Amino acid sequence: TMAVRFGEKFSRFEYTFLVVGSYVLLAPLSSILIDDTDSGGGAALWLFLPLLSLPVAWKELKAVGFGGKDGAALNKHVGGAA
Repeated sequence: TMAVRFGEKFSRFEYTFLVVGSYVLLAPLSSILIDDTDSGGGAALWLFLPLLSLPVAWKELKAVGFGGKDGAALNKHVGGAA
């Protein structure tokens, strides 16, 4: 796996970058789509629905990305990233 090949520090950074990046990109993406829609922008508001998953993502991010747990304790968080 990449964690074995590149190490723990890189894996935690990658996980944090991908999770945080997916939420950060919502604003510019919705801004572009709101400008492009003729319906007054309401059609692109569905892009903010992923924000409802933020509490779950934060819990997983604390455990995995910020180094809260190591080794076998991370196994229960494997499914949480899906």
